Amino acid sequence: FLLILQLIFLPLFKIFWDMVDVIFDTYYFYKLERGGLIDPLIYRNTHVNNSILGFACLGAIKSVIVACCYIGVVQNNKNEREEHYFVVLGTLLAVSVKLLLEDAPELILEYFYVDKFIIDNPPWFLVGKDIVTALIYMLPVIKIVMSGVKDFKLLKEKDSLQAYLFYIPATLAKGCISFAMIFRIVGMIIQYMGSTVNAECFVVFDNALQQTPFALGCLNWCDYTVLVLTCLTLLSSIPPVIIFIYIFVKL
Repeated sequence: FLLILQLIFLPLFKIFWDMVDVIFDTYYFYKLERGGLIDPLIYRNTHVNNSILGFACLGAIKSVIVACCYIGVVQNNKNEREEHYFVVLGTLLAVSVKLLLEDAPELILEYFYVDKFIIDNPPWFLVGKDIVTALIYMLPVIKIVMSGVKDFKLLKEKDSLQAYLFYIPATLAKGCISFAMIFRIVGMIIQYMGSTVNAECFVVFDNALQQTPFALGCLNWCDYTVLVLTCLTLLSSIPPVIIFIYIFVKL
């Protein structure tokens, strides 16, 4: 039962939530474009808006690829021990791609260019979405810690440097994005409960309020934490993807 839960139900729920996440992201972009999130007096950077939409589209494409990866791993590995090894690495690869192409860049764009500037009618549903997403990342990290001995034994049996370079950075990335989501939620609640935006987050240019979310005076302790954790997530997600491409090219 536990194997069925790990290999079928949990991956299917993650795939389902990926689709829900894409729908939320699309609605987020729609509200942003309609001026329902940020005051119209604030100039909205076109490149940021287009990037949010672009990463949402990448997320939709990625969901299909991840689903195929899960199905392929389960169908092509009949030995339970061997299957567990490939499920661990395959899952971490899928997560690394998801973090690199969608979640981490989106988190930076949405939090620093939108969430920090919302004061009226805050979209509390986004807080709920982020709580679920953080749990989805956090629970596997807890499981990895609890089953770390078993996983490392499998890696040791393979005696592969590539497997270690796959496992360790991807696991670190999952942990970092989990805590980044948590601190984003804290930052969103702080902003939503307030009634103003820090004046240091703007400059007047061409008779318009231009966003400067990374100005030193604009950043608080929560912002710094989100930024550092998200950057660590991006850096940790790169090695597994590079290793996979290297192996794929060699084949």
